[in-house]
Amino acid sequence: MQKNTEGLVLRTIKYGETSIISTLFTRDFGIQAYLIRGARSNRKTGIQANYFQIGQILNISVDYKPGKNLHYIKEVRLNSKNAIQSQNIVKQSIIQYCSELVLRCVKEEEKNESLFSFLALFFDKVSSLTKENVALAPIHFTLQFAAKIGFEIYDNHSESKPFFDALHGSFCAEISENAYTSDKEVSDLIQRCLSGSSLSAIRQSVREKTLQDLIRFLNIQIEQMGEIKSVAILHQILHGE
Repeated sequence: MQKNTEGLVLRTIKYGETSIISTLFTRDFGIQAYLIRGARSNRKTGIQANYFQIGQILNISVDYKPGKNLHYIKEVRLNSKNAIQSQNIVKQSIIQYCSELVLRCVKEEEKNESLFSFLALFFDKVSSLTKENVALAPIHFTLQFAAKIGFEIYDNHSESKPFFDALHGSFCAEISENAYTSDKEVSDLIQRCLSGSSLSAIRQSVREKTLQDLIRFLNIQIEQMGEIKSVAILHQILHGE
């Protein structure tokens, strides 16, 4: 059956000589993979591959058949409200990281309009991030995304419980022997992001360790989540931000 929906592009790969397969988080069907034949050809007609940039939001008309692994797009147009216009490599690397995290953590092919709206809003905001808040954007996204998929960190941080415990998703009194607790600087940054406190410049080493510890937290919660490969590139790109 033919359906109209919105879709957020999470990944696009080449298929054959002229086609692509694009994975979208759709408003109505969750994560879906679409084969777009001839998208990389020289023809000026038909659906073009450049529509399917990671982070782009599209209005699509799809041939939807429940239970199928691969679907087809009949029509596509850019969602002008959310069109990604920035070619800034820093912001592109943030979008790449966020997209990969979603793909690693969300497996269900089912409707989740609340999560779609959260992702669409965040990806839209990336294009307008200022230099002051761009470096912490991956950390804020990871915390908010984790809460959206059911793994909200319990903010019981206090002087007597100053260390973040990734095993339990809360703060504890001392660094444990299980290697799941974060140091005090990382724990403080996590708590301040959770509480919405204002943040001044944070050292790169602390930002990187904080993001790694939050990914470890999600890895504990989600079986077979796997490695987030874009993190290494993200750290290189954010160096000096």
